[in-house]
Amino acid sequence: MICRRCGEPLETGETLCIACGCPAEMAPAIAEDAMPILILRRHTRIMGILWLIFGVMRIATALLLVIKSGVLALMWGALLNRVPDPQAWMKRFEAGLAVLAVVLIISAVASLGAGLALLSRARIGRILGIVAAFLGFVGGPPAVALAVYTLIILLSPGSRVAYDEVATAA
Repeated sequence: MICRRCGEPLETGETLCIACGCPAEMAPAIAEDAMPILILRRHTRIMGILWLIFGVMRIATALLLVIKSGVLALMWGALLNRVPDPQAWMKRFEAGLAVLAVVLIISAVASLGAGLALLSRARIGRILGIVAAFLGFVGGPPAVALAVYTLIILLSPGSRVAYDEVATAA
């Protein structure tokens, strides 16, 4: 048997689910086609929390970049006295910083939107999670790990139907 509330396996003869405390008589065996729903229900909350944390980290990084852009430009300018046409290189550097700040903000907005939508189990949550995952591939290793985790869960066979079930139940 499997617990109806949390999806944990129950041993024969158990009266309560060890994980959530649900009485065993309320937790009949669940059909095989219901397993994607239970798996998705468990992982949706985890993904939502992780995407919120990642979004806050992206905002903090963007703010730090904007606050420290003067110092970064000063350090970059110190290196430019050895190259021809340092003003052109400085303009490229400043444009690169601006592009990086915009990418960080877009990624933060997508991450926060995905996190909130997944936690609230909104219908758009699956799509926002997939979009945030693809944007996460431009981040470092933690972002790539979260993106891969999200795509494995949200693009697995039957996940679209399962997510619709989870979103309808919420």
